Amino acid sequence: MKKIIIITLFFFTLKVFPSSITKINVQESNNNLGFKILNALDKENKKSSKQSNIFFSPLSIYFAMSMVYIGAKNDTKKEFQNVMEISDSNVEEIEKISKKITDNEDIKLEIANKIWPSKDIKLKNEYETDLKKIFAVDIQQLDYSKPTESANIINSWVARQTNQKIKNLISPDILNPLVKLILTNAIYFNSEWDKKFDKNKTYTDTFFGYKNKKQDVEFMLKEENILFYNDKDLSTASIPYKNKKMSFFIILPEDIDKINLDYSKINSYIAKMQVQNVEIHLPKFKIEYENEFKPIFFSLGIKKAFTPGEADFTEIAEYPPLYIEYILHKAFIEVDEKGTEAAAATAIIMNTKSVKIDFDKIIFKVDKPFIFFIIDNDTKSILFLGKVLNINK
Repeated sequence: MKKIIIITLFFFTLKVFPSSITKINVQESNNNLGFKILNALDKENKKSSKQSNIFFSPLSIYFAMSMVYIGAKNDTKKEFQNVMEISDSNVEEIEKISKKITDNEDIKLEIANKIWPSKDIKLKNEYETDLKKIFAVDIQQLDYSKPTESANIINSWVARQTNQKIKNLISPDILNPLVKLILTNAIYFNSEWDKKFDKNKTYTDTFFGYKNKKQDVEFMLKEENILFYNDKDLSTASIPYKNKKMSFFIILPEDIDKINLDYSKINSYIAKMQVQNVEIHLPKFKIEYENEFKPIFFSLGIKKAFTPGEADFTEIAEYPPLYIEYILHKAFIEVDEKGTEAAAATAIIMNTKSVKIDFDKIIFKVDKPFIFFIIDNDTKSILFLGKVLNINK
């Protein structure tokens, strides 16, 4: 069974202009942001001496950032709008989208939001009301002068929401009395494939990892009629989960370094995909990933929100002045013969200062670096997004 878990966290520390963007729905806004983040992370990854896999939840980050967005004003809000392609009407859609993607008896998908104000900050009533209505948040006050106790409380909540897959999201070392608000989102996903891989057919073969690094890995094998497309540059395949409500989408480029994707390109590939009989060879893999996303959003254009004295979050609280200190994100995914388990968490810390048809069989062997995402087929929302360079054992 595949499991996926992701958590996003925002820290606020002490310390509206109208948007000119073309209106898009919340799913497109989420998906576009996801690929912006992936490309930014990949750019940073290439600067490192050690290339690593990337995995995160666009939806977790989008929800957490949206909780911050509704408390922003003026230039701070405008930067969110430009980078996230978000509007007030998008935020109003989140409640409906959340209910739609979690209303599924065959797939376990849970989304939880909670905020943790310090005991000495008074949040605006309208802000609390909006959070409860749109994001179904719980609110619990904490005393950040007791960092170990506060971190343990938040980390325990995250672990419970993610079936113990995301632990120790927040270190007590970054908590102090200047922390005034922490916003958290957690997502947990667990689903079987619509058609499981037969364990007896799993075999060991070579995965040609990044820079042609050879690895002996376990490949799962099955034959299935799925949506598929290929050209000289890449192949794409969509492997459905139970009852085809969600899918595991794979992009296998000829050269991973020569592909730079945005969601509009993904849509162009989706439009070309057709149902074909495919022999799927998919490596079993597991990824645990964590990162601090504040530099990523700064590079994308959100700057004032992170700057004491310039950030305007007065729709959250009039005093003290808040700015974002950290955006912590941690994610987990495991893919095997039964399905997928995944989880993610985000924390933002704010401080002051079809019909069966017979086809000719296509061989689709995922034996080199690839990009993947898990998508809700109804809403077209991308829940999880990753780039695999090497298979971790």
